[in-house]
Amino acid sequence: MTDLDDLLHDGVAQGAFPGAAYAVGCDAGSWFGYAGRQTYAPASLAIDENTLWDLSSLTKVVATTPAAMILC
Repeated sequence: MTDLDDLLHDGVAQGAFPGAAYAVGCDAGSWFGYAGRQTYAPASLAIDENTLWDLSSLTKVVATTPAAMILC
């Protein structure tokens, strides 16, 4: 998962997002990674396994994309 870790850390360093996390699982095992902070403020909390995420923005993709596909 080194490539994914590098991608997340590069994104944080370039200011694309303040922080990110991933979880990947399969029969072979589970991998987790964290990068950055909860906001762009240097004093904000670091992303870790206890970070709570606001998933409301996913409704745009989860609801709108299938609706647009049905209309097409």
